[in-house]
Parts: sequence; structure tokens; C-alpha cells
Amino acid sequence: MVIMLKKINHFDTSMELSVQNFHGGIKLSHPCNRYDGSHSMKNMLQLPVDVCVINKNGAAQIMNERAIARSGFNSLNDCLDKTIFDVANHKTAHFIAHQHKITSHMNKIQMIEYDFIRRDDFKLRCILISYPLYDDFNQLVGILDLSITPDKYPLVESLSHLMEFGLLNKPSHHKDNIRFSKREIDCLNLLVEGNTAKAIGEKLKLSHRTVEHYLENCMNKMRVATRYELITKFLSYRA
Repeated sequence: MVIMLKKINHFDTSMELSVQNFHGGIKLSHPCNRYDGSHSMKNMLQLPVDVCVINKNGAAQIMNERAIARSGFNSLNDCLDKTIFDVANHKTAHFIAHQHKITSHMNKIQMIEYDFIRRDDFKLRCILISYPLYDDFNQLVGILDLSITPDKYPLVESLSHLMEFGLLNKPSHHKDNIRFSKREIDCLNLLVEGNTAKAIGEKLKLSHRTVEHYLENCMNKMRVATRYELITKFLSYRA
């Protein structure tokens, strides 16, 4: 089910709009400019992740049901004109607002793991992926937020859906003769299942610091900068 939030002067978020990669972000294009293989806004809202489109003032324009539920809303009316400051506690709201500022300023995708804490103290560990959002005139109009909650939904499945949709780049299948130790493979396999370094340590009877060391080595070998780039590239490596 798709729920739309209407507000005067909001940019177009029609269901038939094409969702395309554009200059490090996402462009919403009129259907007549849609190319073969591109997806629609309606398709994007059906992805198994929390989807939220916000304008430059931080107000939500369109969200899917997962995003609405995670934010603690029960109905469409509850969502109208709300910003992250109406949903999350002070620390979380300022953190996400800062991420949005960086996304807009750098004009490229940002990915971060953080604790989402609502104003009622409900807490979830989330992976936030933020994209600068452009309209059909190539103007920056807002932010597209995709949130994955590994504790609730399989991380590998969510990342795979985003790669198939084109919202995350598919890593190359070229393995560059990379070699991992048995412990590194153990850590990576548990990481892609959504385990934190602490949880991996508990399962493998290793210290948190040792797990972090293994994962840091893996990132260097894979030549990636973030934990989730490591996950997506390792998915290709073990394919």
C-alpha cells in the first residue's frame, strides 16, 4: 500500500514518475522521458525497505507503509507536515538533519549506520541511505531516504533489491585475486547476515576489537570505505 502526503508547493511525486540515477543522486522524470529498464515511483515505494521522500524544508511528501510504521504513525493524517524533529529524539533528529545537509552539499549518496530513537524512546538499529533528489529540470528539490533495519528484515535481501532496482551499484564480479583468511570469511558471512561486530564476536568467541580488526583488513583488501560497500562487494565475491 502506498500513502501520499499532499502539500501546496511540493514537487511532483506522482506514481508514474521515472526513478533514474543522476549525478550521484536520483532524478524523478516525467514518464515521456523514461528509458527502457527504468523504474517508477510506484515500484520504488514497494521495495522491502523504508522509503521517505522529503522536500528541502525537511517535510515528508511521500512515504511507504514501512516508513510510516517505523516513525510511529498510524494514519495518513498523522504524517502530514511532519519532519524528523517531530518523530525522533533530539540527538537522532539532529544527526539525520546533518546527514541530509551533507547529502545536499556533496550532491552524492551517503550511507551510515546509526541508532534510530523515536521521541517515545522506541529504538532500532538502522542503515540510512540518503540521496540528493532532482526534478525533471535537474534542480535539487529534496532528499530520498531509504532505511534498512537488519534486525527486522534480512540485510542481504534488502541490499539485493536495491542493487536490482539500480539504487545501489552492483559490484564487479572481478575478484582481483583477493584472498581472505578463514576467520575473515567467518566474520564476513556473519556481517552480511546483519550481525554487528559485537554479535559476530560473541558467535565466534572473539573480542569486539579482534572482529573490528578482521573487518578493517577486509575493507582494505576490497578497497572500500564503508561497512556496507564491503557487504555489497563481498556478496559479489562469494557469488
